[in-house]
Amino acid sequence: MSMTNFLRTDFLRERFKDIAEAAEYLEYLLGLSGPERKKLLYRYRKRGFKTTVKDEMARTARSIAAKAKASAEFMDQLPSQPVIYTGPGDTEAVIRMLEALVTSALVKPPATERPGRKTAGRSGRTQRRAGAGGKEG
Repeated sequence: MSMTNFLRTDFLRERFKDIAEAAEYLEYLLGLSGPERKKLLYRYRKRGFKTTVKDEMARTARSIAAKAKASAEFMDQLPSQPVIYTGPGDTEAVIRMLEALVTSALVKPPATERPGRKTAGRSGRTQRRAGAGGKEG
């Protein structure tokens, strides 16, 4: 695989999944009844974790906030706003196409309007634009 300036977004998908899982866990904790909380804490203590449901909720909320903040900070560091392509082609094919387009754009000199070039006038007929000497054609 060659070096590219186009970034795959797999890591973002994984980050969003992590955030969603943590949010679901927090929702689960919030919905526990008194006896269910005791069972959960018993299982944690059996594995060597000493915590409370309130501490576990706070830890999970901090985790969600940290992951979301880190994702936003990463996006802020990018030199341009990310673009998502929704057309045909797999990731590798799309990256090859984009690399080819960028390379060809960098090789071609920028288009400039040259004196004497034909343009459509107000009437729609082709006219000659004034050249360097100011004469009309």
